[in-house]
Amino acid sequence: MVLNEEKFQSEVYYGTVMLLIKEWLTAGLITKTEYAKIERLYADKYNPILKREGRQD
Repeated sequence: MVLNEEKFQSEVYYGTVMLLIKEWLTAGLITKTEYAKIERLYADKYNPILKREGRQD
């Protein structure tokens, strides 16, 4: 699969945000329910390739 620049940036942004959100979860700043809600919102917005292929953390 070939990514254009816009899709590549979208993938990078999604991955970066989800790493940060995972850190918040690990630190106890958000609940698992909140994490799941945030993940769904960002997945819907950015439609990441890795998420579509079922590769999650």
